[in-house]
Amino acid sequence: MTSTYCIYPSLFGSLPSMSDEHNAWDFLVSKLSPESLSSTEPFNVDVQSGLTRSLSEVITRAEHLARYLCVLMTSVPESNARQVGTSEGCLRSVGLLSPNHLDYPLVIYACLAAGVPVAPITSTASSIEARYLSQLGQCAIIFVHPKCLPTIQKAGYPIEQIILIEATTDWHGPTLEGFIKMGTMSPQITLGGLHPVPAHRVALILFSSGSTGNPKAVMLTHRNICSALQGALLVKDFAQEVMLKKSPTLALKPQARLVALVFLPSEFLFNIPPHLCCELKSYVHAYGLMIGVLRSMLYNACTCIMPKWDFSQALKAIPKYKVTMLGLVPAIATQILAHSHLLNDADLSSITSIAVGAAAITSSQKHELLKLLAARGAMGGISDESSMSNGYGMSETTVSITTWPLEGYPCGPARPGTIGVLLPTFEARVIREDSVSPSGEDAPVNTAGELWLRGPSIMKGYLNNDLETQAALTPDGWFKTGDKIRIEADGQMFYIDRLKDTFKNRGLQVAPSEIASLILKHLPEMIADAVVIGMPSQGSRDIGEEAWAFIVLTPAGRDSNQPEKICEQVRSISREKLSMHKWVSRVVIMPEFPKGPTHKVLVREIRAQALRDLKQGESRLKL
Repeated sequence: MTSTYCIYPSLFGSLPSMSDEHNAWDFLVSKLSPESLSSTEPFNVDVQSGLTRSLSEVITRAEHLARYLCVLMTSVPESNARQVGTSEGCLRSVGLLSPNHLDYPLVIYACLAAGVPVAPITSTASSIEARYLSQLGQCAIIFVHPKCLPTIQKAGYPIEQIILIEATTDWHGPTLEGFIKMGTMSPQITLGGLHPVPAHRVALILFSSGSTGNPKAVMLTHRNICSALQGALLVKDFAQEVMLKKSPTLALKPQARLVALVFLPSEFLFNIPPHLCCELKSYVHAYGLMIGVLRSMLYNACTCIMPKWDFSQALKAIPKYKVTMLGLVPAIATQILAHSHLLNDADLSSITSIAVGAAAITSSQKHELLKLLAARGAMGGISDESSMSNGYGMSETTVSITTWPLEGYPCGPARPGTIGVLLPTFEARVIREDSVSPSGEDAPVNTAGELWLRGPSIMKGYLNNDLETQAALTPDGWFKTGDKIRIEADGQMFYIDRLKDTFKNRGLQVAPSEIASLILKHLPEMIADAVVIGMPSQGSRDIGEEAWAFIVLTPAGRDSNQPEKICEQVRSISREKLSMHKWVSRVVIMPEFPKGPTHKVLVREIRAQALRDLKQGESRLKL
């Protein structure tokens, strides 16, 4: 019975109930102030061309595009879609295949307003991947950037179903601007100024990273999105109350507008101060769309868009546009640390918060990065670790499930290693690893186990994949994350590892991330990245699996021409600092790690290659 569950609630309480007819677009627009709607300040900026659009311009263009989409796309009759289950056989979505672009968010907004699901596809997809994902997401039409056109054409997509985001002289098919123009002549789609759709209708189709198998199509509904946005507002208000109690004079100071620099490929990663959100650990798509496209409108924040990361261009854009928030991934953070001399004359004084998403960053890297950027004026010149938040979430939860606790919160400020506290859209359970009950057996407080989540932001399910949906969701709505988490009595949460990544040596549990973090902490000059994987024991005794460390060297590490010495240092550190069952048995140097479109290291691919090399007696496997 549910009454026997050990449930961790959010310290922010629960959300107010929502109506059965709730469009995420209407929710966003309803929260905008008259001043925001009439402002001519840039809302979106194209850093390369300097082209800008105000909030009102974006809304007008989105409404026109939505009107024509409604003419073009036939909405799925509710009688044809299962109310329980995920076999949306007649669902038809709009695909989006583009790098960062000024009109990327526009397509999302228009689809929400039209009540049509939108399925973003990473711009780095191959033609085979693009065909697979567009079919998986049931895309009836697809908006495509010219750079991605060869990919989608090679995938065999019909030209009449491709809408080019930017017109080119040799393109004679449909274009985004043409659709917007057609929308000005299309019938109104509002009812009393609103765009009513059933709250359980699918709004976003996001593809899981596929690091543990083929990607799955995650269905997020309008209710999921509205709940996540409502939760963000509740946390924002709570944090502001706490900050005002601490410093009452803050109420007299004008609030600076949020300005974000967006450059991560295909995924709009937008980071806001720690009291407003936390960072996604692995799955960037959901976080990027929720934060960079939706919350940016919710807060009327300006996004400065770069098609991809360019160090020198970013250093020019930050002072030019007074960027206040900088969102990074670990690879870029490592690049900044390795080329710190390029920042010697940089003006970073406008930056008030920094965040690293897509994967974990070690505490030593975090400390060095903050110290480096603060010395160039960021965060007021103060290397305050509260300026960089950590957090956790995934596509299936719509956005991050945690927020960064501040001084004055009931749980106290964030403690070292925490991923934060639950957002108001969730409640949690921690399930024992040896549990055999379908309903789960709860682990004691402050004991690690699999995290289960429930709340209005949990996905509807996986599109046309009832088997995977039933494996992930219990009948009473608990989502099994597959992650090993520990929750302390006051609600602060600590990430341990993926359950599938943990392994046993001599009968004892080993968390690979603990070993990898240790390696990066003690050899930051030589090693840029590290992954630890459990591999079959090669000794004479069957002790289970043993730890193999896979490393990528820094430029200094490569220039040292001492790979054997570095490998020996890795093994020595594990023996000096860790218990015997966590000792590194072998070290493998790789030129780079295989990564998915969301920058997540594909551990499964590394392990598969290592097993093949082991079978063939590959000499590069260091003993």
